[in-house]
Amino acid sequence: MRNKKLEKEKIFLLLLIFSNLGLVIGTILKLSYLYWLGFFFFVVMLFYKRNILLALSVALIFIFFSCYAFNFTKNIASAKRVLFSQTTPVSIYGKIITDPWESKNSQKFVLLVEQVNQTKTKTKVLVYLGKDKNLYKGERIRILGEIKELPSFEEFDCREYLYKQGIVGVVYYPELKEIKEANFLYRVVNKARKRADKIFSENLPYPEDYFVKAVILGEKRELPDKLKEIFNKSGIRHITAISGMHIVVLLNILTTFLIALGLWRQQAGLLTLFFIILYIFFIGFQPSAVRAAIVGAGIIIAQIFGRLPDTTRFLLLAAAAMLIVNPFLIYDTGFQLSFLAAAGINYLTPFFNQKLKRVPNVCGLRSILSMSLGAQIFTIPLLLYHFGYFSFLSLLTNILIVPLMPFLLGLGILALIFGFISSWLSFVIFLPLFIISRYIIWMSSTFSKFQTLLLNVKISLALVIFYYLCLFALVKKILTKQRYWFLKI
Repeated sequence: MRNKKLEKEKIFLLLLIFSNLGLVIGTILKLSYLYWLGFFFFVVMLFYKRNILLALSVALIFIFFSCYAFNFTKNIASAKRVLFSQTTPVSIYGKIITDPWESKNSQKFVLLVEQVNQTKTKTKVLVYLGKDKNLYKGERIRILGEIKELPSFEEFDCREYLYKQGIVGVVYYPELKEIKEANFLYRVVNKARKRADKIFSENLPYPEDYFVKAVILGEKRELPDKLKEIFNKSGIRHITAISGMHIVVLLNILTTFLIALGLWRQQAGLLTLFFIILYIFFIGFQPSAVRAAIVGAGIIIAQIFGRLPDTTRFLLLAAAAMLIVNPFLIYDTGFQLSFLAAAGINYLTPFFNQKLKRVPNVCGLRSILSMSLGAQIFTIPLLLYHFGYFSFLSLLTNILIVPLMPFLLGLGILALIFGFISSWLSFVIFLPLFIISRYIIWMSSTFSKFQTLLLNVKISLALVIFYYLCLFALVKKILTKQRYWFLKI
């Protein structure tokens, strides 16, 4: 019975792997190549597992998802042709799908275009407007303007970057013709976000306010460039992304609170799951947050049904769910780093915990060191490929800073809750919140000045692929010794 159960779980894992593989490769190859590749996987699996039903399932799941990704790419290209075939200026109707980001003289947002003149379509454009109009996420607007090609610069290929997000054009300062109010849920969330932003801005000085808003609300765009550079050079930029740590802290706070109110663990789990979904909606479905939420939700559901959670399957399921929505996410650096860091923590933390057993686990020192090593081993080549530098001090800065993050997150969430109730109540929370955030910024700034410990080298994609092939073989060997059945496929 146990062997049959393991076999079913391995089959499910294989199907998840090939569905993700299809979603990735489908954005690269032509349709005919996808069919041939599906046939190749069928032959390989047939010889490897000697099970024609399994081989056929793997091939079909790959072909289905690769064709889906291929059609996604084709539809965006088709929508682009529709946009640029219109005479200008054009009447554009669509839905605002990002929070408008205000700069000195303007605001910009992504518009999901539903109609251009009389032609129905579904694509995205970037819109620049003056600051005289108060617009919110979820509102539908009609504008009259000229759709132009995305800009491209020598130092940064903005056109390619935006195109991989499904954005195919830009409209500069169009005439605003019509505004339709967002639905009730969007209006509530917009008001809550505006209030939350005001709470942190009024109670924290610069730049601590921007730092805390990035950590709690996911507003990374407003982080000052100098602060971004400091975090990059000190190797702790990851703390500003809504990630697994945020979800774990939120899960613990909510579950503990609900159980203290007298709810059963299963009831508390379901209610916590509901609040996590609201939180992800509140911060705007950021890739790292969605990944962490799906994994967290899987763990909660597994606990409710009395099953041991398998993080590997949840990570693959999260990746597939996000790539189905937008296969181009695979080209997003944040998406790549988020999943690789999570995989490194999942696979290598137990190994390093064993190897570092002589290191005292005071304040979780050994655990933090093990997780940091696991995450960095999985992300170093990608950091060098995309950014061209890596900080050797990141291990030390993570040890000195990461233990404080649960306190920062907990205090930030409590400050937000109390701030909605009363500013007097939140004052007691904002003082320690300010001290912790000031310490983190100061520590990061201090360590970012050690330029001699910063590795500046840009590596090729071929070297990145070779590194990960070797890493996969090494990790498989390590985990096979630990009897991790899910890599024995």
